[in-house]
Amino acid sequence: MKSILYPFLIFLLSVNCLTAQSQKIDSLAQVIKNTSDPSEKGEAYALLLEEKIGEGSDDYLESYRAAIAFAAESSQKELSYKYAILNLKREKKLRNTTAVFKQADSLLAIIGEDNLLPTRLEILSIKGATYGDIPDYAAAAAA
Repeated sequence: MKSILYPFLIFLLSVNCLTAQSQKIDSLAQVIKNTSDPSEKGEAYALLLEEKIGEGSDDYLESYRAAIAFAAESSQKELSYKYAILNLKREKKLRNTTAVFKQADSLLAIIGEDNLLPTRLEILSIKGATYGDIPDYAAAAAA
C-alpha cells in the first residue's frame, strides 16, 4: 500500500507545484504588459527571469531579450547588469562554462567603467564557482 501511495502523493505535489509556477509566470507577464511604472516593470522582469532560470527553452531567451531591451529603453544600466547576472547564473546552472567565462569577462570590462563593486563581486563569484564545474580543474585542485 505504501509503495503505491508515496508515488501518487509525489505526483500530486509535482502537479501542484508546476501549476503554481505557471500561475506566477502568467501574473508576472501581466504585470509587465499592463504596468507603466518602470521600476515595477523592471522588478517584474527580474522575477520572471528568476522563475525561468532553469529552462533551456526559447521562452527564457525571449524573456531575457525583452528584459534587456526594456533596460536599454529606460536607460537603467544597473537593471541591465542585474539581468545579465541572472543570465550568468542560468548559464552556470546549465553548465555552459565557456559561455559563463566569456560573458563574465565581457561584463567585468563594461562594469569596470562604472565602478560598481557589489556587481563586480557577484560576477566574480559566479565565475569562480564555475571553475568547480570543469572536471579537469576539480581533479587538478584535489591533487
